[in-house]
Amino acid sequence: MINESLSRPFKLECGVPQGSCLGPLLFTLYTSRLFEIIKYHLPMIHCYADDSQVYISFSPNNRAEQLAVVRNMEECIRDIRCWMLNNDLKLNDDKTEFLIIGTSQQLEKLDNISIRVGDADIHPVPIARNTGSWFDSRLSMATHITKICSSAFYYIYNIEPLPGGVHVSMIP
Repeated sequence: MINESLSRPFKLECGVPQGSCLGPLLFTLYTSRLFEIIKYHLPMIHCYADDSQVYISFSPNNRAEQLAVVRNMEECIRDIRCWMLNNDLKLNDDKTEFLIIGTSQQLEKLDNISIRVGDADIHPVPIARNTGSWFDSRLSMATHITKICSSAFYYIYNIEPLPGGVHVSMIP
């Protein structure tokens, strides 16, 4: 419905109308199998709406452990892809990214790590966004602070002058 106009009725084969009261519950029921798949391969998962992040920690000193982590991630993503295909969903390889977090010394010990997703080799990103915050490989939060400040300055600069032509903004 837009204003007071209703669209023509039509048969809905799958999915849930956006904004419906049952949407979050039905989405959770629909994707609950996904959590089982991930927990089979990896110890931790975090989801917010339709965004999912998986976490795993490993020792940068152990080459075998690095390879095992990559293998577990790839197997997990492969099984997620199969589940999604069977449930009329698509894994967007272009939006798949991973971030390796550690101290400078830990990050220097790592081999050139990449994860195979479908036909693509995904390499670590230096910065990743997670539910509105920007994280870098050292968790410095410098990128997040810079982006928030840039956004704030943009909006302050674009404030319309008050009636009478008065425009006040303080930038340190």
